[in-house]
This record gives sequence, structure tokens and C-alpha cells, in this order.
Amino acid sequence: MKLICLTLLIISGITDSRSEQYEVVGAAGPVLAVAGEDVILPCSVKPSISVVDMRVEWFRLDLRDSQLVHLYEDHVDKNTDQIQSYRERTELDHQELQRGDASLKLSSVRVSDEGLYKCFIQSRSWFDDATVNVSVEAVGRPPVITVDGFDHSGGLHLQCESGGWNPEPDLEWLNSEGVRLSSGTTEKHRNTDGFSVKHTVTVYERDSKIHCRFKLKHHMLETLIITTSPVLAVAGEDVILPCSVKPSISVVDMRVEWFRLDLRDSLVHLYDDHVDKNTDQIQSYRGRTELIHQELQRGDASLKLSSVRVSDEGLYKCFIQSRSWYDDATVNVSVEAGGRPPVITVDGFDHSGGLHLQCESGGWNPEPDLEWLNSEGVRLSSETTEKHRNTDGFSVKHTVTVYERVSKIHCRFRLKHHMLETLIITTSNY
Repeated sequence: MKLICLTLLIISGITDSRSEQYEVVGAAGPVLAVAGEDVILPCSVKPSISVVDMRVEWFRLDLRDSQLVHLYEDHVDKNTDQIQSYRERTELDHQELQRGDASLKLSSVRVSDEGLYKCFIQSRSWFDDATVNVSVEAVGRPPVITVDGFDHSGGLHLQCESGGWNPEPDLEWLNSEGVRLSSGTTEKHRNTDGFSVKHTVTVYERDSKIHCRFKLKHHMLETLIITTSPVLAVAGEDVILPCSVKPSISVVDMRVEWFRLDLRDSLVHLYDDHVDKNTDQIQSYRGRTELIHQELQRGDASLKLSSVRVSDEGLYKCFIQSRSWYDDATVNVSVEAGGRPPVITVDGFDHSGGLHLQCESGGWNPEPDLEWLNSEGVRLSSETTEKHRNTDGFSVKHTVTVYERVSKIHCRFRLKHHMLETLIITTSNY
């Protein structure tokens, strides 16, 4: 009789152990979370038995150091060893534990939350786990376009920058017709905030809207800049930057602000409350800007800029604001500066009798074309060219070796509207 009872006890114990077996189930695929929002990381047992009396642990599989995301044990949450960045952001619904649901709510998602998680559930006689892959999509900050000057052929260099994206965004430049433009250079780096990307383009279109677009699978941000036919100014002279309203109503009672789009300290001229207020004006513009107050009556807010400098070249915005409306226009200013007269110096002879000449001039804008010519106007091949740019414009030095005897050698610098040259007469005595 005792033998029979013992056998029944053993069989009963085996049955209880099998009845506690369960499978932990996570997500079928990656869980997509959006930065700043909340997300549920799914985890439950099959069959749907209560896990209230079990140990539930969530942890990161892809971190070397502290891995604990959330711990539930002995009917309470125990998060003293929790990863610091998860403090106050994780929650298990204790009522759902009764139904076998140990899903984790993660609040205010961050880019750094992206990774591989494990949900581990352990009873007294069994354990199992499931893996949840979390992908975080973060919409970055609105793109900012800045103007980075012009090249010698009149191309406008634009730079567009935005940060805080995850994953790395696709980026593109588009013209008014939506045609994609070839970007020049792209710089990118990643930190805990996500990807920061800066890319450039050179445009030759005028009176066109140029769009800079950043996009992810579910999100897109873009900004635009309106390129206009440049106002050509000559260094040392005065220029009018046109701006007016249509219809031609008075803007006397409105706010008129001129500022640079390509500079951080951007105020060029401010008219407000019927007076000019230029205490915060860029230092280099002091005493050189003027709005004609009589013209404001006719809706003309054009700006007169005196004694133009090379540093005045850039993109300007004219912003006009009434009590109930505002609008703006962009003015592209290109400055041409005829440099200083070229100077030729003799830099010695080579072993075959060639005369080394060097020609130098500075203060040019944009970068000038330069050439050496002989007496017949035939262009000579220059050898080396050195150039650098500062606020005064371009300085250029170039060299040539001549073997002609008794000849006039010309050094010529030229722009679209300016040309300077000098000459040296070589004789047979050298």
C-alpha cells in the first residue's frame, strides 16, 4: 500500500512541473518607435497564465555595462540597478500580469533607446525569454539654408544643415520644377542625439526656388530659398537693393527689416515705429545704409548701400510686417572689385636661360581670370598660380618662364567689367 502511494506522488509532481511550462512570445518583427513618444515592447506567455508570482526582467542585449531596463520580482518593481537613462520611463502593468502579459511601456522614447531587448520570465520551475528589436525614428530639426558665397563663374554656393535625425536621412536639393540637383559635398556625424548632416550645392539658376529636403520613411522636412538675378554692385560705389510691395500701398506704419541670410549677426537695417533703429546693426554697415522715408509712402522699401565693400556680397532679405500680415523678398548681391594694378617681378633665370617672371595683384572679386601674353598677343602658358581670399577679395600670384628676346610680356587680370594689365620689356642683354 505504501508503495502505491509513493508512485502516485511522483507522478503528481511530474504533472505539476509540466503544467508550469510556458512559452515567452515577443514581437513578430522590429518595433518602430518615434522619438519623444511612448512605445509598448510586447512580451507575453503562452498559454496565458498569470505571471504575477514570477520574475520578469527586461534588459538590453547590446550594452556592455549596466543592462537592466526593468525588473519585477516578489510582486514589486525593483529598479535600483536600472540603467540611468531609463529611470522613471519604464512601466509594467501589474493588472495585465494576471493575464500573462509582461509588455513594457517605455515613455518619451530617445534615439539611444534603439537596440535589442530581452524579456525574461522565470517561475520556480521554468523560464523562457523572447527578444524584441526596437528601431527609433527621430525627426530632426528644421533644415537651415545658408549662403556660402559665389564662385568665379557666378554660381551660388548653398549649404543646408540639420541634426537630430535617426536613422540617417535621405537628403536632396530640388529646383522649382522638382528636378533633383546634384549636391556637392556631404558631411555627417552621429551622437546620442542622432545624425547631423550638412550638404552643399552650387546653383546657377536665377529667379528660382531651391528646396532642401530631409526625409525618412515616415517623415519629411524641407526648407527653401528663393534665388534671384543678382544685383551687381561695384566696390567703392553705391547700390540700391530693390524691395517694394504690391499693390503700392504705404509701408510707413509697418516694420521694415533688412538682414543678411548668410551671417549669424544679421541685421543690416531696421525701420520700426516710423524711425530707423540700428543699434544692433552689423558693425560694418554703420553709416552706410539708408531707407528713403518719402518712398515708403509709395510702398518702396529699397535700401541704399553706400561705399560698397567686397564683404557686402551675399544674400539679403527684405522683411515687411504690418499688424496683420507680413511677407519678404530675397535680394542676391554680387560685388565686383577691380583689384590693384598688377606688379611684375623678375625671379631669376633657369639653367637653360629662361627668365622667370612673377605677376601679383590683390583686391579682386570675384576671382579674376589671368593670363600672360607676348608682343603678338599670343597667350603664354603660366606655370604656377597661388591664390587666397580675405575680406578684401582675391589675391593672386602667377609665374611664367620666357625665352623670347626683345619682347613685351604682358600680365593681364580681368573680370567681366574690369581689366588691368602691366608689361615688362625683355631684352637680349640677359
